[in-house]
Amino acid sequence: MNKISFDQFIIQVGLREGQKFNSCHDNRGQFCSSGAGVMGGIENEKARQAVIKSILAVQEHGIANGTEAIEGYDKNGNKIDGMPTGTTNSVVHKDILTDDTYVFVHNHPSSSSFSDGDIEVFANSKAQHMLVVGHDGTLYKLSKPDNWKPSPVRAYISYTASYLDYKSDLTPKYQNLFNEGGNSNVLWKEHSHEILNKLSKDSGFDYVRVLPRGQ
Repeated sequence: MNKISFDQFIIQVGLREGQKFNSCHDNRGQFCSSGAGVMGGIENEKARQAVIKSILAVQEHGIANGTEAIEGYDKNGNKIDGMPTGTTNSVVHKDILTDDTYVFVHNHPSSSSFSDGDIEVFANSKAQHMLVVGHDGTLYKLSKPDNWKPSPVRAYISYTASYLDYKSDLTPKYQNLFNEGGNSNVLWKEHSHEILNKLSKDSGFDYVRVLPRGQ
């Protein structure tokens, strides 16, 4: 498991001196468009710095303890609360979700993408951005575009139900890969990422994943 140092993080998201924190490298190591990066949409400089430090802090906690941890910040980069912690695969969001929470950050020991619970909480909160850092250094970000509203279908189907539908649809593909000798952790990382790609398009979220260099 690779811990990201501050300097490594700056390099990983494609930052150079004089550039803003909204550039990134996509899965092929190329620069993303400025609005699509890990810091895209987070305009306040203090908030950007807070998010970077939070990514490093929750990952450090996770690697040391094997559990998830979460932090939240308002639009100006002020911390909402402490660092509530959870289990190896869950964390309670409510302690850092207030009407002022603009962005929240947590870690995933498995390095997989957002869970159905993450999405359900985010969609029904006033937060604008949610980030996850994997213990292998992978970064994920889900954002609500300006004037985002839930799809009308959400009156009948929850985000959790949609997530589970996509998961079920994709399971045969990843089961076959597992049967052919694929690593279950690696496959779930890709499975969860593909679920989010599909769900975000359906639900109008902006979604980005940034892989560690070398992957």
